[in-house]
Amino acid sequence: MSIPGLDLERLWKCIGLMRRGATPGERSAAMAAASRVAAASGLSLEEAVLRLDCGAARPVITGSDTQPSAPGRAPMRAKPPKPKPPTLAEVIAERERMDVARRAYATRHEKRLRKLYAQQEKQQAADRAAQAIRDQEWAEARGRCGQPNANQSA
Repeated sequence: MSIPGLDLERLWKCIGLMRRGATPGERSAAMAAASRVAAASGLSLEEAVLRLDCGAARPVITGSDTQPSAPGRAPMRAKPPKPKPPTLAEVIAERERMDVARRAYATRHEKRLRKLYAQQEKQQAADRAAQAIRDQEWAEARGRCGQPNANQSA
């Protein structure tokens, strides 16, 4: 429902502050502001609220709803309990588990390295054999070319 000269958004905001204001002063200031917004359209606050209530999608707040729903100060939160310190037996058991895990990792790592080194050694042996064949072929080719030149000294 449209009321000429009434700023609906501002009125809704003021009504919301009337209800949810943190302090009594804030709630009373919101009520005064809502009264001014309603007076700008020639209505009292009660008349504006009643007219809005007839066609409003939002729930209308009356003057009795201006009390805060909760106390002004938030309740203190309880501190979470401190964790219980571990016992000596638990600390020793944890260290043992860590040592076992470290030894298992070291064993796996050493096995991987041995496998890698074996592969590298095999590859190097194949490379040396191939190089030896190339060296032999080069030497044979050099020997077939004939006698050394007279300009070269032996």
